[in-house]
Amino acid sequence: MSSEVLEIVKLENGGIALRKVDDAEAEPMITVQFSSETTESLQDEHLGVAQAMIAAGVQLIVDARKRIADEDLEENPVIH
Repeated sequence: MSSEVLEIVKLENGGIALRKVDDAEAEPMITVQFSSETTESLQDEHLGVAQAMIAAGVQLIVDARKRIADEDLEENPVIH
């Protein structure tokens, strides 16, 4: 299984995004955009909330990929 180096960045439009470190020009994998009212009410905490949301999303992606890989292995067992 390959690993990718990811980073959470603040976008010019104020959104928060997860992207690959080595491909800053690519479309972000995940973006979080709060309304101005929500950003204002959370103050500086909106960054932590976005980070937690992104972390939860990444965990769901990892779990889904693992489940798919396990299903593929069950359907196509390796015989040596």
